[in-house]
Amino acid sequence: MYTSRMANRWIIVRHPHKEGEDEGVYLGNDARITEKGKQQAEVLIKRLEGFKPDGIVSSAIPRAVELAEMFGHRLDRPVLVDPIFNEIDKPKFLVGLSRTDPLYESTLKEIREGFDDNVLPKGVTVKARSELEEETKRAFDTVEAYPMDTIVLVCHAKRIASFVHWVYRNGTLEGFYKEADRHLILSTTGLTILARRPDRRTGEVRWHIDTVNDFSHDGEN
Repeated sequence: MYTSRMANRWIIVRHPHKEGEDEGVYLGNDARITEKGKQQAEVLIKRLEGFKPDGIVSSAIPRAVELAEMFGHRLDRPVLVDPIFNEIDKPKFLVGLSRTDPLYESTLKEIREGFDDNVLPKGVTVKARSELEEETKRAFDTVEAYPMDTIVLVCHAKRIASFVHWVYRNGTLEGFYKEADRHLILSTTGLTILARRPDRRTGEVRWHIDTVNDFSHDGEN
């Protein structure tokens, strides 16, 4: 049932600048927010005040939790942590490699090519399409169950892209690695806003994409 005591607006924040970004090195979940990232967070806090969120939600990855706790403290809002919003992991053997390393590039190419058919390259332990679709559905079900109208979600680039793709493609991740993942460039501190409301034509309550990768606040930093 569509009510004001369910999450109907989802302000998704991609975490700020993290370790390894300037060097172009993939550090996986161990990458933490840098001093530059903390300065960016201060600007984000000012922007988020205007949305009057009811609560802050975060993935369980340390850099996201750190940011969410900062938001919660400064905005005086409760913070919830849930691993359902964690980044979509790349294989562990890529951690520490340059993003231009041939192994890094060839592995991502294999993942993109096999994703839709649920066929993953040998030795690559990431989620196939069917698994990721189920996980994405559970993420939306989780958000809809929150007894808050507006939440701020601190999340990660590929996960945010999957949410946008899911809404745009009406509940499927078909073509995800060849479409959203390739063409949707999500900036650090970018805001993506999803809103759940009745469709103007059908009256069906569903999620809509209001904003993707808005970082107009970046000029204030």
